[in-house]
Amino acid sequence: MKLWLRITQGLAALLLSAAAVSLLLFAGALLLGIAAAALLAAAGLYLAAPENARKTFSLLIERVDAWIAAMQSIVDNAGNLVQSFTNSRAAAPEEEPAANAPAHHAGSPANHEAPAVPPQEEKHSEH
Repeated sequence: MKLWLRITQGLAALLLSAAAVSLLLFAGALLLGIAAAALLAAAGLYLAAPENARKTFSLLIERVDAWIAAMQSIVDNAGNLVQSFTNSRAAAPEEEPAANAPAHHAGSPANHEAPAVPPQEEKHSEH
């Protein structure tokens, strides 16, 4: 009985895996077919379009390419700026933290706040 149970479980696993593989292949073929149909439709619309629409589309592609090139230039410049900053910080000698801290003298007050000024009362004119 145990052998028969193992055989049926193995066959069930084999059938389920075959069904899963066939489903994945069908989904891939369906997506590929839809993509091919969309590509053919887009090519047909492009070829059937008037000349000025083709020029506009070509101009749009050129402008997108120019925008991408400009963005790449901006990113490259920013990267060079950050790299030069990190290189300059690495080359500079380390400063002591005590040199940056303000010196407190025994005679000077620790709190340098301005003296409090009482708020002025508003004058109301009565007619």
